[in-house]
Amino acid sequence: MVASARVPYARGMAATFRAYVHAALPADDHARAFVDFAKADPLLPEARSWADLRDYLKVRHVGRAAIKNALSAWRDYEGQRNTLRRD
Repeated sequence: MVASARVPYARGMAATFRAYVHAALPADDHARAFVDFAKADPLLPEARSWADLRDYLKVRHVGRAAIKNALSAWRDYEGQRNTLRRD
C-alpha cells in the first residue's frame, strides 16, 4: 500500500469524511481519482461508513471503477482517522 499525505487536522478535532475529501492529497491513484470527483459533488454525503458511501454512489449510478476508487479513498480516510485516534 502506498503511503498518503496526512490531512492537516488540529489535535482532537474529529475527522469527517467530507473534511477528508476537501483536504486530502492521497498518493494512491485510485483514491486521488475519487477525491477529485468528490470535491466537485455538492451532494456528497457525510458518510459514516463504507456502506453509506457505497449506497450513495450506487444511487448516483456510478460505475465499478468509481466504486473501486471510492473504496481506496475510504480506506485512506479510515487509516488517517485511526491515526488521529491514537494521537
